[in-house]
Formats: sequence, C-alpha cells, structure tokens
Amino acid sequence: MMASPSLILLAPTLPIRPAHATARDFVNHPRGAALLPDGGIRVSSIYRWFREDFGGDDAGVIAHPRRHAGPPLAAGLQSVPRVAEDAYDRVLNDTSPAPRT
Repeated sequence: MMASPSLILLAPTLPIRPAHATARDFVNHPRGAALLPDGGIRVSSIYRWFREDFGGDDAGVIAHPRRHAGPPLAAGLQSVPRVAEDAYDRVLNDTSPAPRT
C-alpha cells in the first residue's frame, strides 16, 4: 500500500523538535512549573497524573523541571523541597451549558 501523495508532500515540512527542546519549553512556561512565594513549586497537573513516571514522589517530580529549567527557574528550584500544588484549568473540561444572556 502506498502512502497518500498529500502525506508524502507534507511530511518533509513538519517540524521535528528534539524531546529536550519540547521539555525545556514546557517546563519554562508558567503552566509547566512556577515558583511560589512560600518556597514550593506549582506544576502542571500532568506531573500529578503521571507522578509514577516521574519517580512517584515530590523529589522525582521536581527533578524533571530542574533538568530542563532555564536560568531563572533553575536558580529557584535549587532549594524547592516539595510540590505545593498542581495547576489545571477545570473550566476547559466543563460540559455544563453556558449561561444564557
């Protein structure tokens, strides 16, 4: 079976990014990881949902942002002992009808 001609034409134009570049962009975005005034870190809910994949504890979760953080975030992460909270905008999945105006 041959590939669709349109797929053949599009494939060379798709951007290919190394995984570490994608991880770096994610971690350094406020929705990926953010330092909190109380000394903790707020992380994306992805870290909570897949906590076992990051070692199963706060130290494992914090290790991933530390590995990929840019200088400002990396400096703050050196002394972060715990994950204080995770961030998830539950409105994104709200299926209730919109209020009528």
